[in-house]
Amino acid sequence: MPPMISPQAAIVILRRQHPDALMCVQCARLLATRPESYRSSKLTTVERETYVCAECRQALEEIERDAEARCENLVLARAARGRQKNSDAGRSSSVGEISREVSERIKSDADLPSGFSDARTPAQDAAPVKVHRGGRPRKYHTEKERRQAGRGYSRAYRLRRKEIALA
Repeated sequence: MPPMISPQAAIVILRRQHPDALMCVQCARLLATRPESYRSSKLTTVERETYVCAECRQALEEIERDAEARCENLVLARAARGRQKNSDAGRSSSVGEISREVSERIKSDADLPSGFSDARTPAQDAAPVKVHRGGRPRKYHTEKERRQAGRGYSRAYRLRRKEIALA
């Protein structure tokens, strides 16, 4: 099995072999090796050298859509928490109703970088509120925990394989 290389390294190698090729700059997928193959798309040289394939564009759109959904979940959770805290003070609002203050906050959150929910709180603290409604118990409560455990399992496996190879 050949070693894995980064997309940037693959692009450099492919550009040496096929200087006029059309390839994705994110995943290094080779789409066409000759200009005749993509001439009908009328791409300029700059567009050809910075081309992003449909799958990579779709993946970016999904990431943006997920970020927007997390932001909306955060705002709704904050609104629900605010209603819950203020219910003792005699202030109540119907379910699903968002105050003017919260709706203005939604607009201001849209201008922030994707990694942050507001200027002080990282996005990891602002995870959407999810309720596990029964069934088999969850081993990992968050995606981050699951990834960390997977890394640990992989690390342990590599160490065992290394010990076997040295023995």
